[in-house]
Amino acid sequence: MTKTEAANLLSVPVSTVHGFESKVDPFNPQNTVSGFICRKPDYRYGALVINTVNEHTIPQVVLGTPKLRYPFFYHAESKQRTYCFPEYKRCEVSTKLDGTNILKYSYIDSSINTFYTYKTRLSPFVSNNKYAPLLDLLKECLSNKPIANRSDLAISYEMTGYKNPLTIRYPYPLTLEPLFGVVPKTGEIVLLQRGQRFVIVEPPTDLPSIYEKLREDAENANKTLPDGMIDGTEGYVFAVIGVDNVCSMWKCKPASIEDLHWQSNTIPESSIRATIYNGLEDLPEGQGIYEHVCALLAEEFSELQIKCSKERIVNNISYVVSEIDFVSKLRSHVSGNHLTWRKDTVSSTMGCLSHFYPKSEMRKVHFYMKRLFGEPKMVKYEIQVWLQATKEWSPIQGELYKQEEEGRRRITELSEIFKKRTFRLVAIEVTEICKTGVAENDNG
Repeated sequence: MTKTEAANLLSVPVSTVHGFESKVDPFNPQNTVSGFICRKPDYRYGALVINTVNEHTIPQVVLGTPKLRYPFFYHAESKQRTYCFPEYKRCEVSTKLDGTNILKYSYIDSSINTFYTYKTRLSPFVSNNKYAPLLDLLKECLSNKPIANRSDLAISYEMTGYKNPLTIRYPYPLTLEPLFGVVPKTGEIVLLQRGQRFVIVEPPTDLPSIYEKLREDAENANKTLPDGMIDGTEGYVFAVIGVDNVCSMWKCKPASIEDLHWQSNTIPESSIRATIYNGLEDLPEGQGIYEHVCALLAEEFSELQIKCSKERIVNNISYVVSEIDFVSKLRSHVSGNHLTWRKDTVSSTMGCLSHFYPKSEMRKVHFYMKRLFGEPKMVKYEIQVWLQATKEWSPIQGELYKQEEEGRRRITELSEIFKKRTFRLVAIEVTEICKTGVAENDNG
């Protein structure tokens, strides 16, 4: 299949289609796939045209997560907007999550075997690179909460949490949140049950009025943290079901972000930084970061805005790359030295890390440890015994210790006394000691 043929399948300009060769599917490593990715910023954004699977030609199209648009036309001279929401019979508004978009989809080989896998917006598969360990993070999500296969839909997810930091600070480590389903061949959006959906609007409610209120609410709720991240929300998504039963999706961002987008000759720093982080997820082999970031910015901003923001773009690329490199090395030190981040191990962990960093950087190390792993939790150590009769571990009443070393010493004593018994030490996460002096178990 040629590039022109792939573009014709999607009805897009040839310039918006980019090829890839013999990519290994990390979830089905026996398979290599070749084809094309579309970068036209509409419902075909990130669309996948598969040409061959294991060098056998088997053309197939997978449409996925669409590019979200603002629901209005902006008039620069008058600084007014004209809303273009379709006539609707229902609208569902949900929080716009700030993470990595992951699409679960299926494809077939020449023997009509079906395979399920995952992709980011502009790549055929999720992968690790020097800037983002996305495959490792996704596998961690899936190990905690496996996802059922659906042959009729591709499912769009957002991978968020403080282990995958972008702009919004989240209090939880990592989660894969389902957003909506997409019919792979048509791009039709199918809404799913979702916890973040918080407003359901029906006629005759005026959608522009709801939109204006929420953009102001988002502005008022957001607070910039010392590290530049935001405690709050990236905005909202309006899923509008028209009278024709077609679902269209529109973005609503905080007022200050949106106003800068439309009313300035430069690009907001927050938009540049978010684009850099997203761009590094899908950086094509052999392409410079600056060129890739500018190509992504061109999907939303004018050539003049990009040109006037060149110095800001370059500076932010330098900052983001240096921070990612710092975090990558920190992760390696933590995993390579089997370090833990709990209240009883903070001192020893920081002491170990001090061998790798000058004293002037230890405050930054501590900051990123909290950013990567959250606030250190209090734990107690419980001794459990293996019950051969029931084939399970059982906690021993009264054998609970504040320090790991105490627990291990006690296991040595018990092993000497009960030579045919097997014991283990388990860290139990608890809250702070309450006024009665009793520790409460967070896990119930």
